[in-house]
Amino acid sequence: MNGAGQNFVPSYLKLVPGHNKAAVEKKRNDVLLRHGAAAMQSESIRKTLSLEPVEDIYLKSDVEQSPRIRYLYVVGSIALFILLIACINFMNLSTAKATKRATEIGIRKVMGAFRSSLIKQILGEAMVIVVVAILTSFILMQLAASIFQSADE
Repeated sequence: MNGAGQNFVPSYLKLVPGHNKAAVEKKRNDVLLRHGAAAMQSESIRKTLSLEPVEDIYLKSDVEQSPRIRYLYVVGSIALFILLIACINFMNLSTAKATKRATEIGIRKVMGAFRSSLIKQILGEAMVIVVVAILTSFILMQLAASIFQSADE
């Protein structure tokens, strides 16, 4: 067997339901040793064949010794860190705005505003901001999805 170390062509197997992955790997390795042991020994190569699910080939494969899932974890961690910074920034800006809001509420109370009207105003303003944020995020999500889908084709 010439070129026992040349295994750059991937092979795909579809196992019949009920077959044991470990048993199939053992049979494949037995065939490899039976037909290629002399050639591998002459080239000082030690090789075993293994199976992995097709779903895991791109993100979780150990063949290249660098599973791509790590990149997703790194990018996800960076995204969470940016989100944390944005939340801290929002709380800081809200606290700074609270002093102005407290002055406004004090003046409105002196002018005779009822507590229920103040609550309705503050909650109403908050709801308007939330609705605008949801609509903006939905529009941006649709634009990003169409960009990613067109890049995928």
